Order: sequence, then structure tokens, then C-alpha cells
Amino acid sequence: MAVFIICILFGIITDNFNNILCPVIILVTGFFLFLLNIIAAGDVKLAVAFSIAVNPKYQLLVITIILLLGGVVALCQLIWNEYKSDGKVNGVPYGVPICIGYLFGIAASI
Repeated sequence: MAVFIICILFGIITDNFNNILCPVIILVTGFFLFLLNIIAAGDVKLAVAFSIAVNPKYQLLVITIILLLGGVVALCQLIWNEYKSDGKVNGVPYGVPICIGYLFGIAASI
């Protein structure tokens, strides 16, 4: 909720608040991915909250950064799970790639 409020304020200050279509598209797409058990609902909410502060022309770049960093995290997690003895497979923590990707997008939008 704090990220959402800060990004709304940032969007108002930088006159980027007219960007409502991208967060809605991310929310709807994320909801369907959540229903398919591909992404967690918290990750979708975080992405929607951050997407308010990013200029629409940088959204594709941000999503590409998130996917690439998420792939690196998933690969590291696969390697880590290979050496663990319990064999339990956890989900990929996409919060860090989402934060890094959107922080680059917000910096580019300034």
C-alpha cells in the first residue's frame, strides 16, 4: 500500500498520472496469470503499484528487465535446489526483479 501511495504521488508530481491504461492491463493480465498459478497475487499487486509511476513508453523495457532478472533468479534457484538435500521446490521470488525493473523505469521516467 505504501508503494502504491508513493507512486501515485510521484505520478501526480511528474504529471504522469494520466497513465491508467498500463496498470489496468497489468492487473488484468496478472489476474489471469494468477488464476493459472503462474505468478503470485502479491507480485501482481506490486507491479501494478509501481507501474503507475512509470511512463508508458518505458513499460515494455521494464517488463523485459523483470523477465530477464526473473530468469536469472530462477536459474540460480534451480542450481541451488540441485545441491540441497530436501528436494523441496519453492516458487521463484519475483519481488526483487519487479522492484529493480520498476526502479529503472521510474528513473528513466524522470
